[in-house]
Amino acid sequence: MCVAKSASRPTCVPERGFTLAEMLMASAVAGMLLLTLFMIYRICASAWMKGDTQTRLRQSAMVASEKISRDLERSVYDSVSISADRRGVSFLSALDANGRFQFNIASQEPIWQNYLIYYLDSGSRELRRRAVSVVGAPQETVPGPIEGFGPNQTVDTYMVGGQAVVHELDFCEFTALSKLLRLKLRAQAKRYGSERLESFELETFTSLRN
Repeated sequence: MCVAKSASRPTCVPERGFTLAEMLMASAVAGMLLLTLFMIYRICASAWMKGDTQTRLRQSAMVASEKISRDLERSVYDSVSISADRRGVSFLSALDANGRFQFNIASQEPIWQNYLIYYLDSGSRELRRRAVSVVGAPQETVPGPIEGFGPNQTVDTYMVGGQAVVHELDFCEFTALSKLLRLKLRAQAKRYGSERLESFELETFTSLRN
């Protein structure tokens, strides 16, 4: 930089630049700031992904529980049967193919249409629902467990096929209590970017008619 000390002879003063030590210090500070921002982003992203996975698992468990409970509440305790490993249950339903509740107008008693079988398919980790028609059979008017529907038939026999209700279930247990059915569910999944399993457990009790 030149400074005019007189009209005839300006004096040039050299500009002072950054030293190597100052440049290295500035680079280190900038690197630390970037690293801190990245760590904050990573923590926030991990928390968001964990929350998103937990929400999805909670929804799966709640949908399964509500679906089973809604069907159970329209059934009777005498028709309930549980598989040997307790991952499947069957009971009568009076809903026809169009979702209408069938009943005898004179007696006001249900006219049973199907055995509903809910079971956990361990291979696909799906809760499945299957309907087996009882129209024309004695069970249409006299409720009883599925073992009396066919010779040497148990709930386990019917735990194939059906329609998937929810996914990502790795545990399902049914327990028959006094006029109640207890359901325990556990949904598990890996969250994005992590090998760690997130899980959600749910236990419900449903009251049935006599």
